[in-house]
Amino acid sequence: MSFRAFLLAALAGLAPGFAAAAPVEIFYDDFAAEVAGAPGTVQTINFSPLANWDIVDGTVDLFTSGGFGLPCGSTGCLDLDGSTGNAARLELKYETIFMAGITYTLTLGLSGKNGGGLENLTFGTVGYAMTTYTSLAGAGSPVTLTTSFTYGTTTADKLFLDHDGGDNFGLLLDFVRLEHDAPAVPLPAGLPLLLAGLGALAMLRRR
Repeated sequence: MSFRAFLLAALAGLAPGFAAAAPVEIFYDDFAAEVAGAPGTVQTINFSPLANWDIVDGTVDLFTSGGFGLPCGSTGCLDLDGSTGNAARLELKYETIFMAGITYTLTLGLSGKNGGGLENLTFGTVGYAMTTYTSLAGAGSPVTLTTSFTYGTTTADKLFLDHDGGDNFGLLLDFVRLEHDAPAVPLPAGLPLLLAGLGALAMLRRR
């Protein structure tokens, strides 16, 4: 290979490529604020208020792992069908600005459920996106739920969760996470080739 051809090949290594970036977390709640400072096992029926959520209907029970004899996989958990026979609807206290064209992913962690019946949970954003999960009958094992959505125009909206049970035994909410896809980051696609080429050029110049 001629010196000129090799130089062109090395410079071609500078052509930009795109490396996928990790999702960006913009909200996370594991109900640590609700159990902060509480000694030992927490178990509180019809708990309020929540730090990040408005309980716009129904009630929730707050507990840590072992409270009420229930599992909890994070700092704190909510039984979404509290002890009044009226399952809860939660809405985030503040609006989130959802940018047009960006894909957002809402993830819920459930530690299982309290009781063995069928349970329904609808979640998403108040004005746009929603997904309904129906649990299986019998003992509930931990499950992770996700829904992804993209707004056509930049919009201010709130997250929500709506449980429709009414028997005091509900799904056990472990955590809520909201992320968005970060734009791809342009990088030198052929950086290894470029470094090798520069090394070879140095050897050719010596010759």
